[in-house]
Amino acid sequence: MIEQIQYFLEDIQYTKLDTGQEHYGIFFRLENNFINAVHVIDCDRIEDLSQERLQKMMRPIQWKVSSGASVEVHMLSLLLTEHVAEFEKRLGDNMFGWIIDTANRELVVPEGRAQEFYGLRQKLVAFLAEPFDEEAYIRRREQRKAFQPKEDAPGISPVEWFLKGAFVNHMIVAVNILVFFACILSGEVLYDQGARVYEQIVQNGQWYRILTSMFLHADTSHLFSNMLWLVLLGDIVERMSGRWKYLILYFGAGICGDLLSMYLEYSHQSFASSVGASGAVFGIEGALLWILIRNHGRVQSITVPKILFSVALSLYYGYASTNIDNAAHLGGFIGGFLLAVLLYRRKKEKDQEGIAHEN
Repeated sequence: MIEQIQYFLEDIQYTKLDTGQEHYGIFFRLENNFINAVHVIDCDRIEDLSQERLQKMMRPIQWKVSSGASVEVHMLSLLLTEHVAEFEKRLGDNMFGWIIDTANRELVVPEGRAQEFYGLRQKLVAFLAEPFDEEAYIRRREQRKAFQPKEDAPGISPVEWFLKGAFVNHMIVAVNILVFFACILSGEVLYDQGARVYEQIVQNGQWYRILTSMFLHADTSHLFSNMLWLVLLGDIVERMSGRWKYLILYFGAGICGDLLSMYLEYSHQSFASSVGASGAVFGIEGALLWILIRNHGRVQSITVPKILFSVALSLYYGYASTNIDNAAHLGGFIGGFLLAVLLYRRKKEKDQEGIAHEN
């Protein structure tokens, strides 16, 4: 049944997070200014599912965007079971908890619980009322795979994962982490010599600071936020564009972000020391936006609205926060998008009849 619910949620634009659990899944969808998340728990297929363990699995989650700001998450727990009465009691005080009676394919919304979850109830009831079409499910899955980059073989070791696939992106992440630890050991030395400072760059000709500042981060959360987004999005962009083009995209976008930020600093005569890879990370988001456009609006589980929402939310929190270089973010995003327009080409493959076509 959990596979059928996954089909249903993906069909209404929910994206699955990889939890590593066969009988437990988290699905999310980006809305106007928050995230809707659905925890799906196949209760009858989990051994020793005590009420305490169930409550931990239904625990609310919190997300952070690339600016480091928290995002509001609305969460619904969806329990799949034949023992409806028993699990009604186990819901405890969780207002957002529904049950699917797997024996009768019916949705049960216990008394006192939320009666609706952003239009989901009616759609779910309609889905359960119809017989499950497994062939249509398989066909849709195959169609989605056609627009996804091929994944590495299963069982790949960490070393092989690092060296194969998105090697350039993995190296960039590794260098950022190593530089951060070097900063911890050296104190302010690397920041003094490598941060982006307008006067040092323009007046003293230290243009190298535009590049070195991209590998410096203010603190652990700053580093983690940027590297997380880089791993999630950068791997996809590199696999689809190629290593050398990805290298140009990353550094080109970072430079565009820094140049726009420096220009605005000069225009407003307001100067500050700046560090971080955020401009380049936003550039990868911009590049991914163009790749999405060229690939029918979807690559893996990422769509155009999700990328635009992520960027808009990050910029919003950036403007609402202090010490955030939004000009570098915006410049990086625009630079990454334009560079992708110039560099990215969809790969051509041959179908079964040997006719070349674009996928």
